[in-house]
Amino acid sequence: MKESERHGMTWSEKELILLGTMPDSALARRLGRTQLAVRQQRVRRGVAPSRPARRWSEAEDRQTLRRDITAAQIGNKLGRTRDQVLMRRKRIVAKIG
Repeated sequence: MKESERHGMTWSEKELILLGTMPDSALARRLGRTQLAVRQQRVRRGVAPSRPARRWSEAEDRQTLRRDITAAQIGNKLGRTRDQVLMRRKRIVAKIG
């Protein structure tokens, strides 16, 4: 069995060519696959991510904790997704207790 056929769905050549051309989360949505499946396939094939993950600054962390605007609005201001803001908020709150 080929590596690309493990765990069910076979990867087409067209799908494989798209690896690393956009963030794994975006490609996963486009292909109807999980982000984990996309990342695993990309790593197995030695394909670099489309862009390195951007670190969160202290100023962004402070913005993330705001409750007067929605996570989507914060994301728009910071150039991040709503889900990224929610995950970062969760990590910060867990860290500070």
